[in-house]
Amino acid sequence: MNREPKAPPLRSWQVFSAGIYHIKKDVLARMFGVSLRQVERWAADPDTTESHQKNPIDRLEAMCRAFMTRGQSEIARIIAARLAYVVNCELRDVDDVEPSAETIQHECLEDYPPVTRFHAAINEYRDAEQVRHFLAEAKRELNETYQMYLRGEHGKGGVPAEQEGQRD
Repeated sequence: MNREPKAPPLRSWQVFSAGIYHIKKDVLARMFGVSLRQVERWAADPDTTESHQKNPIDRLEAMCRAFMTRGQSEIARIIAARLAYVVNCELRDVDDVEPSAETIQHECLEDYPPVTRFHAAINEYRDAEQVRHFLAEAKRELNETYQMYLRGEHGKGGVPAEQEGQRD
């Protein structure tokens, strides 16, 4: 149970197994307020033991899926963004960006509220997590406008990909 991982942990139980090795079982038990045996259950390979139990990572993933299926993707993204921030990363949407406005002009107008919320949060010295949330919201909205522009949905044709970086 306390052996050095041979590969990066790809499944949630492997994360806890790596945690036992690198962080130590008693530290994890205190961190999560559970017994040492419970930490062992979370780190057990479900393919080889019957004592495996869903761990906090499994439960967090289930909660995110539940938010997504109920149309609350923004809450699920906030959870993921918090975790990404801890490891000095940022999230980006992997789905195609779908502009929400009918015209490029309307899409541009939709950029202002999230950018304004971001600036207001900075000027009001809000908590860094709130500022980061507003920044991500503004980036998503600006990306919608940019994608609409690239698709040529502004009535003037798109910008060829090879010219995209030449405007600066």
